[in-house]
Amino acid sequence: MKTARIRLYTPADWFGRAISWRLESRYCHAAIEMDDVVFSATYPHILMLPAGQEDVAQPPRGGAVFELQMTEAQFEATKHWCRARVGRDYDWLSIIGWLFRIESFQLRYGMYCFEFVLAALGAAGLLPVTKQFVSGDELVAMLLEHGATQVRPAAIMAGGSACDRSAA
Repeated sequence: MKTARIRLYTPADWFGRAISWRLESRYCHAAIEMDDVVFSATYPHILMLPAGQEDVAQPPRGGAVFELQMTEAQFEATKHWCRARVGRDYDWLSIIGWLFRIESFQLRYGMYCFEFVLAALGAAGLLPVTKQFVSGDELVAMLLEHGATQVRPAAIMAGGSACDRSAA
């Protein structure tokens, strides 16, 4: 079995708090860590950064980490899916969709952070996946339902979030 870490970040500034307020979620950003690499859908593109160095692209932030056990095949399928999307556009149109609660406001090939994590885990059959609006709290509920466990945030949260300089 292998472990993926789902990082959920809490806001530390007005922009992050505005995102959390509109999403009705305590979280403003999400990323997935696999084999000491963090994949993050961050404006303007999906990124892949070494764990512990992701604050080069994003300011440091607090939050929570959930660990999800996977078979080797599920882990590799998830990691392959994430790597294949590095460099793709962030779904900036979904910001407007979230603001006005219009689900059709999404870029067809872009993704925002929570949607990216959900789809990555869905690629391995771990979570149901659709191109849908999903918030951090909804993602947590799905993770817990599928056997994820929360770990102590301070032990792992060295990195950052897009909450200050971009939409999450």
